[in-house]
Amino acid sequence: MADFNVHTHLDIEADASVVWGVVEAFREYDEWNPFMTRVRVDSARGTIDFVAHVAGREVPISARVLRLDPGRAIRWRGPRSAVLGAVFHGEHSLEVEPLAPGRSRFVHAEQFGGLAIAPLWPRLGPELTRAYASMNEALRARAERLPRNE
Repeated sequence: MADFNVHTHLDIEADASVVWGVVEAFREYDEWNPFMTRVRVDSARGTIDFVAHVAGREVPISARVLRLDPGRAIRWRGPRSAVLGAVFHGEHSLEVEPLAPGRSRFVHAEQFGGLAIAPLWPRLGPELTRAYASMNEALRARAERLPRNE
């Protein structure tokens, strides 16, 4: 079976706590994030909703949060609809790893599946990789501009 994954990462000259602060400030994504906007997390219901910007299109996403490790990672799977999920689904993760004082790594990944993924992947895979990289770079720029933890 083919592997339908996007896995990106980059190192950031900021403490992991600073980077995580940017990651978890979902309502601020409209200010800086070229990939994910209008992000709303409902902790009580365990859901995340946002608009993904891929290949010039806006794609509304509704997902269920699978894991939240404060200060470290968030993972979600969407769509929430079982019917749509059979056709196309993804398990998305954002992780922050401390490397050294003042330095961390941001890992941004997703694993895709469903009946429609194979024919879409040749075009969708590269588009998603570009979109994730643009978010990663914007995250780095924002985190590196913030005051350092001393």
